[in-house]
Amino acid sequence: MQFNRDAGGALTPFAAALDRYRDGLERIAAVVQGKESNYDTDLFEPLIDQIAALARRRYRASESDDVSMR
Repeated sequence: MQFNRDAGGALTPFAAALDRYRDGLERIAAVVQGKESNYDTDLFEPLIDQIAALARRRYRASESDDVSMR
C-alpha cells in the first residue's frame, strides 16, 4: 500500500510504503519455519485451509485451484 484514497477518490501517497514491512514478515516466517513458500507458513495455512473447505477443493491438488486459493 502506498496510496490513501479519500472519499472523493483522489489518491495521495503515504509518507512510507507499507508493503515493505509486510513482505519482510512473510519472508522471515518462511525462513524461520523452514518453508519453501510464504503460503506454507502458519501465517497463511489456516486461511488457505478455510478457503479450501469453503471451495470444496483440496489445496495442492490443482495448480489453478491453488493459485485461486492463494
